[in-house]
Amino acid sequence: MLVLGLFGWWFFGGGLTSHVEEDMLQQALAQYQIAWRSGDRVQSCAHAGIVAATYLQAKDEANYNQWLSIEKKECKAAGAR
Repeated sequence: MLVLGLFGWWFFGGGLTSHVEEDMLQQALAQYQIAWRSGDRVQSCAHAGIVAATYLQAKDEANYNQWLSIEKKECKAAGAR
């Protein structure tokens, strides 16, 4: 019964949401790093924006603002802004 209660809390109480957000963030960061290492500044710009959006969705304002700055730098390097 305790296990079922803990699963219910994790699934309905936000544990699942937190896990999904963390997974999405890790994927977005990995994709940005691949694009950055490839030297494709247009893709780096796009993926920095995706990372920023993921932080926004997670309601992490400090990292959101940091990644907006990175996105701006990447997009400027790509000639997109």
